[in-house]
Amino acid sequence: MLKPYLPIYAGQILKILQKAKRKLAVLVRGGDIVKEGGAFGDLLNDIDIRADHVIGKYLQQAIGRSCEGLVACVSVEGLPDYHVRKKGLWVCVDPIDGSLNYKTRGRIMGNPYMAVVTVLSKMEGATFDDVVFAAVLDLRPKSSDLWCAWRDACHDSTTQKMAWLNDIQISTSSEMKLDPGSQVIMTETYYPANREKLLKLFDGQKGNYSRVGSAAYEMAIVSSGNASAFICCSQKNHELGATQLLVRAAGGVAVDWEGNPIGFRPYDFRAQTPIILAANQPIADEIVSRIRTLRL
Repeated sequence: MLKPYLPIYAGQILKILQKAKRKLAVLVRGGDIVKEGGAFGDLLNDIDIRADHVIGKYLQQAIGRSCEGLVACVSVEGLPDYHVRKKGLWVCVDPIDGSLNYKTRGRIMGNPYMAVVTVLSKMEGATFDDVVFAAVLDLRPKSSDLWCAWRDACHDSTTQKMAWLNDIQISTSSEMKLDPGSQVIMTETYYPANREKLLKLFDGQKGNYSRVGSAAYEMAIVSSGNASAFICCSQKNHELGATQLLVRAAGGVAVDWEGNPIGFRPYDFRAQTPIILAANQPIADEIVSRIRTLRL
């Protein structure tokens, strides 16, 4: 199946992302730490690196200029908002998700580091249901993987959603049940609170519980069927905004730790949200049931 015609702004953003990837490949001293402690979200153990700032500024300015007639604001992690006009699309960008992977990259492919773009139909009063386009690009030089998804801006039963990995339309499995022994479960264990809760969630059960250092990648592969779920009690929205659309557009579900769909939750680019992304509703229900039983 061929990709349907992309909106003009989406096509422009994808071209800009590819240019940013080429700039990153030749960036000198991109791994230098610019700021340590009190970084994005006031998380004391976060760091800002030079590549985040250089690539972030390029993406912000390039998207603002190329989509000037459509975009109201471009928000980039770690930078002041770039306001273009009063009304229009809101573009949210995480230039490099997986900064440690980028810093420690070698000659081989290494762990992933991703660029993430979330486009919402509006800025004021926006919810996760207002995300109309998402792109997650693997920035590693030897990878060409690009996940993208888009939906109609209307909120009714005719709303169409599609998700793609490169040139292949992707979908999750509607029949699969939770079985960590035969599946891959992505778990966000960077922060101690996440780690403690997730250990209790699967205590005593064999399974493939993984983390590769890029939450955007870990969530995106749920949409393409490489993992059956992603679980985190405090996920940053600048990655979640895009990836929840990827998973939902591929037929999966996105719920909070109480089992409620996150679509109507307010979208705050600089906030965090408890999230379960799952290949299907039965897997999400099983995870929520465990959380309730353990009172996590």
